[in-house]
Amino acid sequence: MKPAFERLGQNVRNARLRRRITIADLAMRAGTSPSSIARLKRGDPGVAIGTLDDLLLVLGLLERLADLIDVRKDDLGLAL
Repeated sequence: MKPAFERLGQNVRNARLRRRITIADLAMRAGTSPSSIARLKRGDPGVAIGTLDDLLLVLGLLERLADLIDVRKDDLGLAL
């Protein structure tokens, strides 16, 4: 499970860097702290989903949150 959270954190980091947004600016715009962003980047599973929601909104990627458990991509669920 930890590698998935770490990958999520790296993806948020990469999206932030592509948009040339500093951690401080992203934190301010998302209404969170730079330390919460650092925890997410490290793959800390204790970061609230609401924080992730706020970060994705700032990055223009909010619709991706709904894709996390897209039933059309649930091969096991579809097979059952």
